[in-house]
This record gives sequence, C-alpha cells and structure tokens, in this order.
Amino acid sequence: MKKHIPVLALLLASQLHPQTKMNLNNLIEFGGKKYELNVEKPFTGEVFNLYESTGKKKVNGQYKNGIKDGKWTWYRWDEKKRVEGTYQYGQRNGKWTKWYNGQKEEGNYIDGKPDGIFTGWYENGQKWQEATFKNGRKDGLWTRWYENGQMEKEITYKDGKEDGLWTKWYENRQKLEETTYKDGKKDGLWTYWHDNGQKSGKVTYKDGKRDGKWTWYNLYGNKIEEITYKDGKKIEKTEWYYYENGQKEKEITYKDGKVISEICWDGEENNFKCYVEDDW
Repeated sequence: MKKHIPVLALLLASQLHPQTKMNLNNLIEFGGKKYELNVEKPFTGEVFNLYESTGKKKVNGQYKNGIKDGKWTWYRWDEKKRVEGTYQYGQRNGKWTKWYNGQKEEGNYIDGKPDGIFTGWYENGQKWQEATFKNGRKDGLWTRWYENGQMEKEITYKDGKEDGLWTKWYENRQKLEETTYKDGKKDGLWTYWHDNGQKSGKVTYKDGKRDGKWTWYNLYGNKIEEITYKDGKKIEKTEWYYYENGQKEKEITYKDGKVISEICWDGEENNFKCYVEDDW
C-alpha cells in the first residue's frame, strides 16, 4: 500500500523551510560554474553579497545551473544602485544601466558584447554622451556634451579604430581642435584654437608620424614656434619672441639642436644680428 503525504503537511514544510537567497561567499567555483559546498549539482537560485564594513547589500543576482542568468544589481556603499542588467547563459544580454558620479548610462548588449547606442545623462537630465557600438566594437559617431548642453566633442570610429574627423569645442562654443584619423592612425591636418577664437596651432601627420611644418601661435595670433618634421624626426625649429606691445623681439632658428641663426629687433621694427656665443 502506497503512503501519501497530506497536502497540508507539504505546505507547512515549505513555510517552515522557505527558499532563501544564498550568500556568494558560500558558493565555490569549479569548471566555470558555481556550486554549493558538498553538492554535486550546479547551483540554481538567488544570491547576494554584503559590504563587510557595514553589512549593507552589495549585490543581488541569480544563477541557473551554476552560471549567471537573470537580473543582477550591484549597489554602492549607500545602497544606491551602481550597475543593473541581465545575464543569459552567463553573458550580458539586453539593457544595462550604470550610475556613477551623479551620471547615468544605458546601453544594450547582445551575447556579451555592447551593441547599438549607449546614452549617458548628467544628474540634471541633460544628455552628456551618445556612443555607438557594433558587435562589441566602437563604430560610428560618438558625441559628448557639456552639462550646459553645449557640444563638447564629436568623434568617429570604424571597426573599433579612430577614423575620420574629430572635433572638440570649448564650453564657450569656440572651437578647440579639429583632428583627423585614418584606420586608427593620426593622419592629415590637425588644427587647434585658443578659447578667444585665435588659432593656436596647425600640425600635420602622415601615417601616424609627425610630418611637415608644425606651427604654434600666441593668443594674439603671432607665430611663436615652427618645427619641420619628416617621417617623425625633427629637422629644424624656429622660435619667435615679442615685446609687450606685440612687436617682434627675437627670432632663433635651430638645426640638429644647435642655433644656426638669431635675429633681434629693437622694438621699432629695426633688426640686427643678436649676440651668439659662437661669435667669439
């Protein structure tokens, strides 16, 4: 004769021994999966961990057959959320959200790789960044804003590498720099500006190396330095100095690290040969 356990007894047993969350510290890892101690079957269920110093929650998550599967949430020391997202078969999948320094960022994962647009916001709700990924790699336009809504930079990637035009602005809307990349390497003309709108520099790269004339200007648009490069090597350099009234004071040219020319002005546009140590 078969014995039958009354339904009421089963209900009472389940109430007396409810399923509880498992502390991560009580699980062991073997073969890439989590197990309870002295249990052969991989662990399935909810887990948690606490900050040792305060006892406050640090993480909540889920395992299925020993691997992460389901919703996971990490917390800061003050119990505010730090990261939240879902795993599927041990890989990030779906929407993930991250909070840090008063900012928030959201993006999508497919099979453990970031994919699509990742958007970030300042604490005031103003967007601070839009970044695009394709199959885990940076790809396409990345845009960043200052907290006041003014554009900070626009940069482009292709297959995970810097490619094309990069533009940056000061917070006062003046352009800061324009740079170009090709297949991950610096290439072409790079231009820089002071925050007053005056050009501060103009340089060139070729296949990732410094090449051609590099020219720098002061806040008033006066040329202060010019260096000639070839295949990344410095060939010649000229420096200019000015009086407070903007008149040219001195021009020095170097080659192979030595002064080869030095011209001075008296402040009234009259030039003369400056004293050079080699003249003795």
